[in-house]
Amino acid sequence: LGIAEVYVEATQGGWYVRGGMARIAGALEAVARDLGVTFQFNTVAEGYRSGVVTALGGETFRADFVVCNGDVLNARRSVFASYTTMAEERELLAPEMSCSGLIFLLGVDKRYDQLSQHNVFFSDEYALEFDDIFVKGELPLQPTIYVSISSRRDPEDAPAGSENYFVLVNAPPRRHDYPLNTARLERYQRAVIKRLEQMGLDGLREHVAYSRSEEHTSELQSRLHL
Repeated sequence: LGIAEVYVEATQGGWYVRGGMARIAGALEAVARDLGVTFQFNTVAEGYRSGVVTALGGETFRADFVVCNGDVLNARRSVFASYTTMAEERELLAPEMSCSGLIFLLGVDKRYDQLSQHNVFFSDEYALEFDDIFVKGELPLQPTIYVSISSRRDPEDAPAGSENYFVLVNAPPRRHDYPLNTARLERYQRAVIKRLEQMGLDGLREHVAYSRSEEHTSELQSRLHL
């Protein structure tokens, strides 16, 4: 976590936006529209050349400023590739990468009363977890697991009698020689669910009615996360 994130959590605790984080973006959009800003959604930027953003379909938009809310390295390799020299890419790749994360979205047809909206299940071997991630470059055998259940505050986020689990675990930086293919993700999801069962969520596997796996890649350099 960045210093600002740690400070906010330590001094003000964890906060939840009713309706989810997208409500913040919606509120900012509403304020911007009131100030005369126009938006064009569902438009994919293909590149940036000579002050022009080229969008999918061939449209071009002149821009005085371009703000990219994404990973620096990925942006330099895609949208801003024409402005990135080999020397700049080597400089970006030089520092040690920060960790990534794996996200498992679970629909659970049971309520575990011992859980709250935000839950953290710490590893019994915390040092070994980060040794797996940063030294071995592998998914940790015993990860620290964060489980968020927004339906505890917004019941409409899940069907009656069920709950939605956002499960996040730490993972090593993306490596081309260690692909997180579907089979590997499914195996690791089963391992994470088994770990949650060991931590008190008895029979969780039998109550997972829906699941989806995603990789939350964080390839920002570690120096940006100090």
